[in-house]
This record gives sequence, structure tokens and C-alpha cells, in this order.
Amino acid sequence: MKKQDPQALLRSIGAKIIAYAKNDLCMSARFLSSAAGYADDVDAEDARLPVNFLATNGTINVYNSRRLLEVYEKDPKLATRAMAHLLFHCIYRHFSKAATAENSTAWNVACDVAAEYLVDKLGGDIQDEEGAPLRENYYSFFSSKCPILSAEYVYEELKFLNKSEIEQIGKAFVRDEHILWNSTAEENTEIPKEGNASPDGEGKDEVPDGRNDGDSEIPLQTQTQGGYSFDKGSGALGLRGSDREALKASDEDWKRIAERVKLEIENFALEYGSQTADLRRIINVELKTTYDYREFLRKFMVLKEIMKEDVQQFDYIYYNLGLMMYGNMPLYDHLEYAVDYSLEDFVIAIDSSGSVFYDLAVNFLEECYSIVAQASSSRRRINLHIIQCDAAIKEDVTITGYDDFTRFIKKFTLKGGGGTDFRPVFARVDELRLEGKLPNLKGIIYFTDGRGKYPEKPPDYDAAFIFYGNKNNDYDVPPWAIKLIVDDRKK
Repeated sequence: MKKQDPQALLRSIGAKIIAYAKNDLCMSARFLSSAAGYADDVDAEDARLPVNFLATNGTINVYNSRRLLEVYEKDPKLATRAMAHLLFHCIYRHFSKAATAENSTAWNVACDVAAEYLVDKLGGDIQDEEGAPLRENYYSFFSSKCPILSAEYVYEELKFLNKSEIEQIGKAFVRDEHILWNSTAEENTEIPKEGNASPDGEGKDEVPDGRNDGDSEIPLQTQTQGGYSFDKGSGALGLRGSDREALKASDEDWKRIAERVKLEIENFALEYGSQTADLRRIINVELKTTYDYREFLRKFMVLKEIMKEDVQQFDYIYYNLGLMMYGNMPLYDHLEYAVDYSLEDFVIAIDSSGSVFYDLAVNFLEECYSIVAQASSSRRRINLHIIQCDAAIKEDVTITGYDDFTRFIKKFTLKGGGGTDFRPVFARVDELRLEGKLPNLKGIIYFTDGRGKYPEKPPDYDAAFIFYGNKNNDYDVPPWAIKLIVDDRKK
């Protein structure tokens, strides 16, 4: 019987442990299945990468089989926990944001805090009780400072600390290595040396593979696989240009995976219960992006056949008749109707409580009117109501054409200054509909920067609340409302 190569056997065991960790995790949290199946798993020796335990760049997961076996022998659930930690890094795309962090140490620790927080919230049998009290103390501290425990918020608290303080906090949360993150795309990153915490959560002053000599047993070459180059002399890891594009593609893939995870959680909210509440909130914040008002407003438009010459289309009857009668001379007759987007009745509401800045409100109105006007040719009427409201209706102006809007915007001032109550606008819209003044109402857009009182019952038309401010702010709106956040710093 042929004796199996020990290194090959070790790599085979490592692959089985990774598969076990993923399967075990998906059994208790199946909403992570799509995340667990995305990246390829590669042994560090096969990849020729200096990974001492577990690392990812969103495209590949690299593991050290020997260290993985040691952790598994101590407690199989620690391997599962490390995999959960790594997947949360990917779902929130921590790896791709590393390049923009001014303080890389603070960003690495902030990401570990956020990932461990979510793993702890998952509950189940993958909990690491040994380090739990210390982690809970840090969670309480960061919760008192941050609206939610996302990496971005924790980073804002950590970046002003000195490096030794940040590293001390990090020892309580480290599970994996970040040497493959996007920070290596433009800058060199040193491989982990002494002083890192172990992935089993003990916080020892040792490298992740359990040794204190700071040397990797992995054979290192100047040119490695997987798009990386490693300089053994300087301990520098870098990416080849073509692979930066691959990482950008994986970043977009992880956005879609995060959407899928969010949908899965929402579909089985009752089954998962409160254990996923924080995960759901942070995903909601993470997936918020800034939008062009125009693109968003088009969502309210509908296709409608209108009387209008369509120069892009022609009557095939006359076309064929010309070919039949004259051989190679078709007859063209443009259609007298066209299918186009229509937005005839619409309401724009402005929060005039005093918290919305004049310039932002004017910019918003001009952008909205631009797309509404494009959707309404001279042959179609436009019926746009612009309502200002703080805790009560302050103004309701009807716009029927460009001249109306021009006169309105020249004299526009914010009227109000009281509290914020959204209900009067919805009550006003109901009155207008009963009076027949909004017969084809498609929806309403409400521009505000804060929280107010919402109607208890959902309207029978679309209602979008547009908030300006930092996209990391978590604005609570009713389930029936559409929420959009626009970054005011770009206006």
C-alpha cells in the first residue's frame, strides 16, 4: 500500500474542516448559504501565500491546514465561528474598504469588532464563552458611542486612540488575518508578526498559527499564485494590476450577496427572531447608497400610449405596400401615437421644520421638476403639487407647466420652523383626491432630514421619504414607505 504524503494528507484534512465549518454554519444560519458558497477555498501552501490561519480577499479564502487542524482539535465550533467571522467581513465588504482607511490598524480592529459582534448575536453553539465577558464590555462601550455597531462607526471611535491601545482592544476580537485585503492593492502590508491574538479567542501574544517565532513555514516565492507577489525580505504583499479588477468585480458580487442575505432574513424573520435584528439593521445601512433624484423619480413613472408622432416607428402596412407596388421603394408613414413614460399627477412635499437647508430644497425641487417636465410633453397636462409642511401645512402650490415652476422657484422660501409631522401632507393629499384634483396620483416624495410622525395606515399609493445626510444614519420608516438617503456632502 502506497504511503500517503503527510503534507497532502494535512491539506486534505484542512479542506474537510473548511467544508465542515461552512456546513455547520449554514445548518444554524441558512441565510449565510449564498455567502458561504461564493469564494473558493485554497490551502495557503498551494496558494503560496503567507497565511498563518485564515484570510480572505472576497474572491478566495486561504487557510493554513496545520493551524486549522489545531483549532479544530481544541473545539470544532471554533472553526465554525472563525468562518462566520470571515463571512461577515465579506458581506459588509470590509476588505474592499480597507484602502480608504487612513488608520489601517483602527480599521482592521473595527472590522473585527463588528464581525465578532454579529457572530455573538447569532447565538447557537458557536459561542466562545472564554472571551465573552471582555467582548461584552467593549460592546457596551461602543454601543454607548455608536448608533449601530458597524465597522464604520467603531472606526470613528478607534482612530483617535494610539496604536497600542487599538491593538490591545483588537486582541479580544481577532479571528482571521487581513493581509489579503484591498489595502494591499496600493500599499504593501506586512505579514502578521508577534503580538497578534490567536483565532481561538484567547488573546495570547502569539501569531495566529500558535508559534512565537514570527516565521512562516510556508514556502515563499517572489511571484505567488492568486495574483499576489510576495517579497520575503521585506515582508511585503502586493496585487498584480489585473487582479485588482477581479477584486472590484467580487466587491459588486458581495453587494448582491448582501441583498440576498437581507432578503432571506426578512423572509424568515419569525424563524430567526431577534438574533438577526442587529444583522438586519447593519445590512440595511450598508446597502444604502446615494442616488440621482432623477433616476429615482423615474420609478414612479408608467408607460402610456399617447397621441404623438413617433419618428422612430413606421406603419408596416404602407411599407409592404410600397415594396409590392414599386419593387424596391417602401412607403414610410410614421405612427401617430407613441408609447412613452407618463407622470401626470404627482406630489412633492418639503419638510419646512427648519432642519432642511434652503439650497438643498431648491436643488431637490429643480431636479424633480426636470424629470416631471420631461415626462409631460406639450400635448399632455402636468399636475404637480408642491407642499411645504412642518407640523402643519404651510403652502400648497400647483404647477401646471414650466412658466408656473419658474415663477414659483424664483419666489421660493421655506415656510415653517416648527416640529416635524408627516401626517398633514397625507391628509391634504386625501382631500385633493376626494375633490378630483389628483385623479391619477402615482405617488408622493417627501424631502426631509429627520424623524417625524408617520400615518398609522399605509396610503394606497407609493410614498418615498428622501433623507439627506450620512448614509450610515439609520432612519426608521414604516414598512410601507420607500426610504432613500442622499448624501448632502455631494450637493
